[in-house]
Amino acid sequence: DLNMFFKAVLLGLVAFASADNDDCKNFLFDECHYPPAVTAVHVGSMAECQATCDLYATFDQCNFFTYDSSPVVDENCQIYVGEDIEDFRNGCNLVGGVADKCVVYEDSCQVDLNCTPCVACGKPEENKCVGYMNSKCSNIGGGNAVEKAELIDREKCSDFCQLLSTATYFVYHLEEGLCECFASDEKTCTMTIVTQDTDITACG
Repeated sequence: DLNMFFKAVLLGLVAFASADNDDCKNFLFDECHYPPAVTAVHVGSMAECQATCDLYATFDQCNFFTYDSSPVVDENCQIYVGEDIEDFRNGCNLVGGVADKCVVYEDSCQVDLNCTPCVACGKPEENKCVGYMNSKCSNIGGGNAVEKAELIDREKCSDFCQLLSTATYFVYHLEEGLCECFASDEKTCTMTIVTQDTDITACG
């Protein structure tokens, strides 16, 4: 039927709608497994760190970098190469994200009765900040989880927290299989993980 066809098309457009919004930038990736750094230097800003990465990229020696804004860190810019950023994200032990909406850090997301619309943050052509990730975060959700559960994966953690009327943010600890739900997305993050081709002026 024609109405069903248009409804399916509409849902498809919602599922793959632009993900360029604050919900995508609200993810955190922590306790990650880094390859050996190509180099580590002290810089005065994230822009200087990216310029360093760009220089190393001219001879294929940078595909992402980390910039640490903490004043106690001397070599606050580290340059990395040789690991796919999606594999890197999947290797992080601690991942956090929005829990009161359907937002995933994947290429697509599944629209259903409980998830309309949904936002897929993992496609660079739709989310220009896909390569801009918060890390070294503390005081997540004000420090107190409203609910905890032992769950087998990140997706189930997100779904679990989404069911709670008081939760707006989730954090999943991969190795421990621990899910935490928070009433606030408040957090203090001192480090940013950035892919070489990310426009940092659009993502701060």
